[in-house]
Amino acid sequence: MNRTSIVAAIAIVALLGGCAGGGRIGEEGFSTMEVRRPNAHQPNVFVGDDGFLVVDQEPIRVPRSEGRIMIVWALPAGSPYTFPDEGIRLADPVTHQPPPGIDCGPQGAARKLYRCAYPAPAEPKRYKYTIRVNGAQSALDPWVFND
Repeated sequence: MNRTSIVAAIAIVALLGGCAGGGRIGEEGFSTMEVRRPNAHQPNVFVGDDGFLVVDQEPIRVPRSEGRIMIVWALPAGSPYTFPDEGIRLADPVTHQPPPGIDCGPQGAARKLYRCAYPAPAEPKRYKYTIRVNGAQSALDPWVFND
């Protein structure tokens, strides 16, 4: 092997090693070049090996200034998990009522997406929501903030 080949091989190994770390840079944090900022309109739902659910952001913050709130949760493509008809339910933590005018349901034949849309509240509002996934062990109860 010549010197150029060795340097190229080391660079490829270093690059691939960096990808395996999920964008982490040792003890320095994470790389903004490799890790995307969570999108409040498109949260991802992961199912751990133990069957418990994890959302990639908590809370989900969607500004009221957008007029209509729309959130589409996604499960991993190619996974055995799907959203049931009542996969996500938002409710006021005090009154237990859903947001006025809410429309929710699974999207697409694969049922890997679940969309909820509702008019933005006049005042800042926080909703508790429950996620249910077919094949997962339990539900999850995180928050949506409309600031």
